Amino acid sequence: VHLLLAEDATPTIAHSKTDRLAELTRDFDLVIVAAGRSEFFGKEFFRPGQTVVDVGIHRLVGTEGVRLTGDVNFSEVRG
Repeated sequence: VHLLLAEDATPTIAHSKTDRLAELTRDFDLVIVAAGRSEFFGKEFFRPGQTVVDVGIHRLVGTEGVRLTGDVNFSEVRG
């Protein structure tokens, strides 16, 4: 947050239970996601042209083996 403030940005902090979170995140040019919830953020949270940085990492074990995911569902968001 301090690095962003030093560059004259206006950071906003929200969490997974913030009211109207999808509406809020669509307003930002840069969204840094660290919610701790695997693939929680889908296409309704973003708009075209945004920069999304997903710093979440989850190790999921399933019938097809182990896979890593983030907090953003990039298969849904990509494009």
